[in-house]
Formats: sequence, structure tokens, C-alpha cells
Amino acid sequence: MDIRLGRAASLYVESRVNLTVPSGAVDGSDSGTRFDVTGQLLGIGLKVHLTAPTPPRIIRLEGPDTLDTGTSVTFAATVNEEAADRPLDYQWDQWDFGDGATATGRTATHAYDRPGRYVVSFSARNRAGTAEASTAVVAEPPPEPPQIATARAAPEPAAAGAAVQFSAAATGGNPIAYEWRFGDGASAEAASPTHTYEAPGTYTARLRVSNPDGDDTRTVTVRVARPAGADTSGAAAAAQNPTDSSGTGPPAVPPADTSVQERWGIVVASMSEEGQAAPVARRYRERLPEPLRVEVRGAESDRGVRRHRVVIGPFEGTEAAQQVLRERAETLPSGAWLLRLE
Repeated sequence: MDIRLGRAASLYVESRVNLTVPSGAVDGSDSGTRFDVTGQLLGIGLKVHLTAPTPPRIIRLEGPDTLDTGTSVTFAATVNEEAADRPLDYQWDQWDFGDGATATGRTATHAYDRPGRYVVSFSARNRAGTAEASTAVVAEPPPEPPQIATARAAPEPAAAGAAVQFSAAATGGNPIAYEWRFGDGASAEAASPTHTYEAPGTYTARLRVSNPDGDDTRTVTVRVARPAGADTSGAAAAAQNPTDSSGTGPPAVPPADTSVQERWGIVVASMSEEGQAAPVARRYRERLPEPLRVEVRGAESDRGVRRHRVVIGPFEGTEAAQQVLRERAETLPSGAWLLRLE
């Protein structure tokens, strides 16, 4: 029986019996028997171990320095498993991930749900001792590159010299930077800038949004018509065609006439969707005093395109409409034009 007293010593109790053949093998004398019997009925002693048991030693810990939240990663430990004494403790190695979670084994997989800095601890033990080591890991939010949700320009079409309101919205990780290039050499760094095109034509405005994780782009086409009062084909042509029949832009402002029976309106915006025209009309109702009226009028151009115009009026004759244009020049867009109402 061996009773362990410590790492290097134990107490033993033993009993021994030896049978030797032939009988003279032990003392060299013949006793008349064929064998000699020697023994120890009860023996007590102390055993001292000259070599101490080998405790575990952690050679290295392997794992990432940074990781994305919600992503599983593997941690691994290398220990002196060949040299360490056996038997091993039931918890030969224990992982503590710093967020309340634990695991056992020389390798372990874990995912962090929240961003932050965590200390991952590992321990190994046997009867000779315990070894511990730790490493730090930073959990970061996953990358969120921006994506453009909306990009618009209003009114569309617009009149040369009139302000065009651009607007955009994007999703993704902050901060998000907005950059508009309006297609005429001008640019702006804002989500919703305003811009004025000085010359008629079709422009392609390009929006670029960016953040530290990436970027996204989108284009918006803006058609710009000649402003009210412009006459590119002569005064006679303007007099013959005073209404906006093409739907592609505002016509020249018709000359004043003496007919007070005709009803005229001032067009301040024209767009393809009624839902876009309604809020524009509401803004002008708030700006203009009574008795000026603002309404949305639908009309179909000679090209079959449905337009929705924001119209102030009606007025009896062009002179009354032109007088309002002059008096409200600061409130109305420079590209507003007159339209004969049916």
C-alpha cells in the first residue's frame, strides 16, 4: 500500500515472503529440506521521489487581433502535452472569452455579439500545477458600404436660370459623404443642394456617396428648357404658338394683347408625376397671398407625354398675368412662363 504524502514523498506498508530452491542457496548449509523460506511479515517505510512531476506549460495562444461582430473565429492553444505529468485534470484547458462565455479544449470557437475589446484567457492544469495565459481581441462592427436609396431633381424639366433642387438619401455606416457633379462643370458636396443651369440642354448629374467602407454612384438626367421670354425662332413664331403644346419646355412669353376674354395662368413647375407636383403647389400656396390661386393642371403634349403643371391663376388676359410675374419676381422662378388656359 502506497500513501501519497506530497509531490515527492509517499508512505508505504508492505509484507514479503521468499521461497528459495534448493535449500542451500540462501545460507550455504544443508538443512535437510529442499527449499529455504525467508520473509518479512510487515514492513513500513518512506519513499522519496528524486524527480518532481512536470506541470503544464502554455507555449502559445493563437487567435485574431480583430474580428467582426457576429463572425465565429477559432482560438487555439499549444501546451507541453507530451512532457506534462498524467493523469490530467478533468479541466485540462479552460477558455474564458471575456463576455461571460466559456469553453473547454485546446481549441475553441466563439463569436462576439457586441463591439468592444475582450481579454481571452486560457488555463491548463494537472496534479503538478496550473498554467495560465491570455490574449486581447477587438470586436468591431462589420463594414457597411453606402448604398444610394434615392436621388432626384425637381422640377424636371427645369427652365434655364431657375433653381433645381437635388435631393438624395443613402444607407450605410456613418459618416457618409455626398458629392454631386451637375454635368455643366459645377459640383457640390451636400445631400440636397440646389443648382442653376444657365443654358438649355440635357444634363447628366452624377451623385457619389462614400464612407470608409466603400462608395456608390447614381446618375440623374435633367432637361433644361429655354426660359420664359426667350425667342429662338422670331417674335412671329412666339405669337403664333403662345401655349406649351410640346411638353418639352416652356414656350416664349406671349405678347400682351387686348383680349380680356382669354384666361391665362403662370406655370412655375412642370413634371411627369402628379405626386411630385402636389407638394410644389402646396409650397406656393403658402408663399403667395390671397386671392392668388395655385393648382395642379394635367395636360397631354403633342408627343403623348402626360405633364402635371403647377399653375398660378387664372388671370383675365396676359397683361394681368405678366404684372404678377413682375410683382412676384423674387418669389416665382425665373423660368416661369404664361399658359393660355382652356
